[in-house]
Amino acid sequence: MVRVITQETFDGVVKENVEDLDMDPEEAIQDAIKQFEAQGVDLTNIVTTQADLSQEHKIVNLINQLKTLNGQAAGEVDLPELKDSLQGLKGECDLDIAHKVMAGKAGAYQLLLDLLEKHEEDHSISILVLSCITSLMTGQPDLLTERGVKAILNSMKSENELVVVQSLKLAKQCCLRHEMNRQLFIEFELAPQLTNLLSSASSPVARHTCSVLRSLILDDDIRVPFGKAHEHARLIASDCGGLQSISHLLKEHKSDIETVNELLQTLGALVVREEFCREVEEAGGLTFLLEMMVTYMDDEKINRQAIKLLKALAGSDAVKVKIVQAEAIPLLISAISRHQSSQQLFLIGILAIAAISLRSPANSQMLCDCGVAELITQGMKEHLKNSDIQKNCALAIRNIVSRNRELCKDFVDLNIEDLLHLSVKVHGAAVEENIKDALRDLGLKVHLTERWTGTGKGLEQ
Repeated sequence: MVRVITQETFDGVVKENVEDLDMDPEEAIQDAIKQFEAQGVDLTNIVTTQADLSQEHKIVNLINQLKTLNGQAAGEVDLPELKDSLQGLKGECDLDIAHKVMAGKAGAYQLLLDLLEKHEEDHSISILVLSCITSLMTGQPDLLTERGVKAILNSMKSENELVVVQSLKLAKQCCLRHEMNRQLFIEFELAPQLTNLLSSASSPVARHTCSVLRSLILDDDIRVPFGKAHEHARLIASDCGGLQSISHLLKEHKSDIETVNELLQTLGALVVREEFCREVEEAGGLTFLLEMMVTYMDDEKINRQAIKLLKALAGSDAVKVKIVQAEAIPLLISAISRHQSSQQLFLIGILAIAAISLRSPANSQMLCDCGVAELITQGMKEHLKNSDIQKNCALAIRNIVSRNRELCKDFVDLNIEDLLHLSVKVHGAAVEENIKDALRDLGLKVHLTERWTGTGKGLEQ
């Protein structure tokens, strides 16, 4: 079990080393670190760089300065001094988690909210304060309170674009790996406020708004057994009109690669239901993503996000028909081939192929006509050490041949059998089940293990 101590305990031991053992400050610190590490103490959240024990930590001094400035009347505050103190505190928080923890314990969070409310009309100060809170809370989002949520939402209403962008950055950090914060933001109606922002967003605001939307539908908090990612996605996509807003922005910002990438990524994360797939297709999303794959054929990121969205849309049988009718299959095969060295793109491309071929002999035939067997075979060779790719290539093969046995020959002629057996040899149990399923559906020899060999004798009737 990991043991923890307080900053005061660590500082006390260092002080004893200096006063009782006549160590110099640096030696005293190193000795204290060795003592605590030998006892199994986790010093991650402890600042171990304070050499002058006669003075307060720099963080405490900066917070005291800010408290003094905050206590002055608005017209009497020395603004350059305030900005310097804020930048100094941000710099300390950016050092590591230990400095953030110290600042949080010293009351930085509430103090910064006070300053944000007091200097709301001064955009340059607001940006600095929001930036400082973002540094403070990156890695320790537990500090968030209802007051903080209200302050962030209020900052998002600012007429100043930089204030809006910084408030969006802060909201995202508060949501990462923290399910309760996500639910708190949803409770205070962040979702409709974000979709309203999208209705007339500039490129920077659109990008950061999309980033926050995706953070609301994460399921990355290991402390919570069940999150509400799906409910949040439904709320954003349907109730708040997020799909329509993003689809509209795709056309408006289609010449901005960075913004298109964010918009495609967000659409792909939101289409979690069959009706959402149809809604995106009806809004022109399918046509647009295929256009982007043609326009930016050499851009790996754009193609990766476009294929990811294509794979999500293929989850709807109705949209899958539209995908084939739009002649997306040759374009998909071409994009995967062009960027085959990218493991991320190749994996999502194989997953898209598996989705398009599922329960569809006609689609499987079209895929093979476009060279999917050669693509999968070459990809398995090139990415032999990637178990996820190996496993999903086997899944794609199975989907393609399971309802059209004539297509087995396309893979067998490419010596896929040896490649599948090699994959099991390299990755073992991680891929074995998928590989055996593929071998079986290809009509090739496969050794099936009998999981239960009991006789059944002696069982009660």
